[in-house]
Amino acid sequence: MRPGTECALLKAVLWALGVLPAPVSVLAGKGLALAWYLLDGKHRRKILADVERTPLASLPPREKKRMVRRMYLHYGVMLAELAKFRKWPAERVKACIDFAEGEKLREAAQEGNVLVVSAHFGNWELTGMCLPLYGVKVASVARPLKNPCLDDLLNSIRTRFGQKTMKKFNVMREIIKSMREGYSIGVLIDQDAERDCVYVPFLGETAATLTVPAKLAVKYGMPVFCVVSYRERPFRHRYRILGPIECPREEADAVEKACRAFNDAISRAILEHPEQWMWLHHRWRGADKKGLTRAAAAEGKVSG
Repeated sequence: MRPGTECALLKAVLWALGVLPAPVSVLAGKGLALAWYLLDGKHRRKILADVERTPLASLPPREKKRMVRRMYLHYGVMLAELAKFRKWPAERVKACIDFAEGEKLREAAQEGNVLVVSAHFGNWELTGMCLPLYGVKVASVARPLKNPCLDDLLNSIRTRFGQKTMKKFNVMREIIKSMREGYSIGVLIDQDAERDCVYVPFLGETAATLTVPAKLAVKYGMPVFCVVSYRERPFRHRYRILGPIECPREEADAVEKACRAFNDAISRAILEHPEQWMWLHHRWRGADKKGLTRAAAAEGKVSG
């Protein structure tokens, strides 16, 4: 599909979901997601294979399949929510959010730069978009989409309440500039890292984990919080905030230990609500290629 056509189609879907009453919009979003689920056998099988790497492997087979189906439906609801949130005023969006756990984060952010580590979990776009509404001035690192039109559309949603976005590649200079301007820094850390990484457990399996957040925390002594939001029901989200996470700065392996701590925090959130994580990512691909995972060992791959 051409980029312009792809963008026009998404805009049309968001417009349609945006004008429908919220309950009908949710049903329509779920309908689209269910069709995707039924047609996407390749990714369903991939997700079920990845579940076997994690503590969720002990679930009954039927429950694993239910979890995957609920994940797709979760995306459908997320699409309906974004169609509304991109137009609703701030107070109406805030009425959909429980930020009761956020006081420590807010206090820390008002005292200086804070590092926020997060994941593609819950309605992750809402998570970053709404932090400024609670006194957390945040600049978030984002991977640019291949389609510039879609990238602009998504950034218009992300930034509408004051969140700043920074392109992921060669981003350190922009991060330092943003910190000097008083921003806290937000980074999603649950994707496979192609470079600047260490290999530490994620959901119990070795994964290539981005070191940039840990290096920032160790170098600048920034307080670190794991921040996610999860959906309690459509248009009702609760922020889950863990921290401050201890990052010992003086130890030789401080960066690796920090990465382990960040992954542990994200993993705990995922295991509480596994259907709300984006299992579509190839989270363990880099570690598999190096033969560092249990799955790679079972296939006879050698580390190198």
